[in-house]
Amino acid sequence: MTRRDAYRRLLAGINADLGAYAALADLLEKQFHALLAHDARTLQALGARIEALVADLDLRRAERVELVAALGAGDAPRPVERVLEPLPAATREAALQAWRTLETRLQACRRKNTRNCELLMGQHAHLVQLKGGEADTYAPA
Repeated sequence: MTRRDAYRRLLAGINADLGAYAALADLLEKQFHALLAHDARTLQALGARIEALVADLDLRRAERVELVAALGAGDAPRPVERVLEPLPAATREAALQAWRTLETRLQACRRKNTRNCELLMGQHAHLVQLKGGEADTYAPA
């Protein structure tokens, strides 16, 4: 693969992930509302969609790691930004903006996932208490 091909694949992966993280944020929001409604059927369907989307994201992340290494990022901090440095100014700025947006969307999805997890764990603890069990049997470490 040429350097040009590696850059094309890297930028295409970032752009694909931008859409995927927007979709994931939407699914996580729907999951939150399904949790509030105790809608098991919707939760199951959303879980399958989230799992498939996360698998795709993980494949692109793994490819991105390989591409960045092939483009010579080495052990540098912020390796994606480092490999974008040699690009022409307009391309570099667009790529950096896309990368920053991707990082922002990733963090937003992490926060939504944590919120959903905490809600689910709280609901589980409440149900266990109602049934007379111990609420902290499966408490997080």
